[in-house]
Amino acid sequence: MKAAQGGSTLKSSPAFVEMYGKINTSASLWMLINGNSKVFDKAAAMGVKPKAVFGSVNVTDGLALDARMRVDSADQATQLANTFRGQLQGFVSMVDKMEVTNDGSDVKISISISQVKLEQLIKNMMQMFGGMGGGMGGGGGMGGGTP
Repeated sequence: MKAAQGGSTLKSSPAFVEMYGKINTSASLWMLINGNSKVFDKAAAMGVKPKAVFGSVNVTDGLALDARMRVDSADQATQLANTFRGQLQGFVSMVDKMEVTNDGSDVKISISISQVKLEQLIKNMMQMFGGMGGGMGGGGGMGGGTP
């Protein structure tokens, strides 16, 4: 509440101001989450303890994700970027752009999905979940009923 009213000390935190400056705050959704949040407890148990996670998602006729995870060092960011890049290889054909890099001590992930690929991805997910217990909404689908 204090932050929403402008009474927060975040504006005087160099780390916050620097990370906030890397976020597209005009996107559909943006976030900046402190690494001490309980949200990251499971990641920490697997050996990944971010200092912060921040970025944006922009939804237009497609979808664009730009996210960063700040870690302890540039070396750790390089190692994690290489690991994530390998783990995400199976998804490359489902998107138009996928880049996993490091920028100093940040792991940077950029993903863009066109409307066509997004619709196909949603259709595939609906079929997958539909086969697991009745579907989502019965009938219909995304564009293209039988004439």
